[in-house]
Amino acid sequence: MRYPEDPKFAAYFFRRHSFAELQEWTEALRFFRFCRAYGGHANDGDDLRAALRVDSEDDLVTLAAGLGIALRELPASAPQPQPGRSYSIEEFAAFRSRVECYPRFEQPCFIDLGGVPCFVYVHRGRLELSLSGADGDPYEVSERDFQHALKLEALIAPFAARVIDPPLDGDRCFTR
Repeated sequence: MRYPEDPKFAAYFFRRHSFAELQEWTEALRFFRFCRAYGGHANDGDDLRAALRVDSEDDLVTLAAGLGIALRELPASAPQPQPGRSYSIEEFAAFRSRVECYPRFEQPCFIDLGGVPCFVYVHRGRLELSLSGADGDPYEVSERDFQHALKLEALIAPFAARVIDPPLDGDRCFTR
């Protein structure tokens, strides 16, 4: 999405970052894209996001190693939350999130990647890297997040052929 046609959506999309700023970021970044939150009750935030294609479990292992992501194996017996049962915050925090499509692995989630705090999540067919909150607000993208994205681009460059652009379907990502 370059510029939304709907003026209300454009006002929402560019509320915190102008078209010119997002254009500048997009021209400087090869792989990361600014993605606007759904907002409202979704409890999501804006982020700079990159997505890379993953074709198999072995492919995930190779890609993660190449990016410097240490995949952790989870034993089959690792407890998981059961649908319909309530848990205290402490109980729920003890559960470890599995990669749904490759269940022997734990989701990387919040990690340090090349000295950059990053959120990494594996979905079917893709590995996503997400940056936001470097200035303290996890729902917002800052200039510092942009600088972090520039730094991570060097890690992604050897895997450029795997990049999925835009990283999300629909009209939430600012693209070239």
